[in-house]
Amino acid sequence: MQKGSDNNPSFHEAAKRAAFFKQEESLNQNSSGHLSQDERQRIYEEEKVRIEAKKQIEESENRNACCGGTFILAAILLVLWILIHSACPSGDGSTQHASNWRTDDNSTMAYIMLEDFVKERLVSPGSARFPGVFDGRAEHITSLGNRRYRITSWVDSQNSFGAVLRTHFTAEIEQIDEDRWRLISLDMQ
Repeated sequence: MQKGSDNNPSFHEAAKRAAFFKQEESLNQNSSGHLSQDERQRIYEEEKVRIEAKKQIEESENRNACCGGTFILAAILLVLWILIHSACPSGDGSTQHASNWRTDDNSTMAYIMLEDFVKERLVSPGSARFPGVFDGRAEHITSLGNRRYRITSWVDSQNSFGAVLRTHFTAEIEQIDEDRWRLISLDMQ
C-alpha cells in the first residue's frame, strides 16, 4: 500500500486538519480580522462533520476487532468439537470398533496376540521376527468362525547358542472378550 493512501483513516484525518488550518489561515488574513457569522457557522458544521466521521471510523474499527475475535473463537470451538467427535464417533464415548468386536474379522489381531504366546516359549523372545504383511502373513490365518482362528506360520529367533533358527508353528486362538484372547492349542516344530 502506498504512503498517503485514501484508505488510511489517519491520512483522511491529517488531510482534513490541513484543510482546516488553511481555512483558518486565510480567514486570519481577512482584512477585518474577525469571522463573520456565516464563516463561523460553516467552520462549526465542518468540524461537526469531521468529529462524526472520526467517531464512525473508530466504531467501525471496534466492530471489526470484535468480530475478528469472535470469528477466531468460533473457529477454535469448531475445531475442538470436530476433534472430540472424531475421537468418539458413536457419541457415547466408545469407539465403533469396541462395540463390533464380536462381528468384525479380527484375524490380524489374532495373529498379533498369538505372537505373544509364541514368544513365551522361545529361548530368546527379544530376537523373535515374525512374517510381516509383505511376507504373506494374511495367508497364514484361517478364520474358523465363532471368533476362533487357526494360524500356521513361522518365527525366526536365536537359540541358546545365538544362532538364528526358523521355527514353524500351528496354533488355534479364540477371542473371548474385546481385549482378551485364549490360546486353545500351539504346536511348535
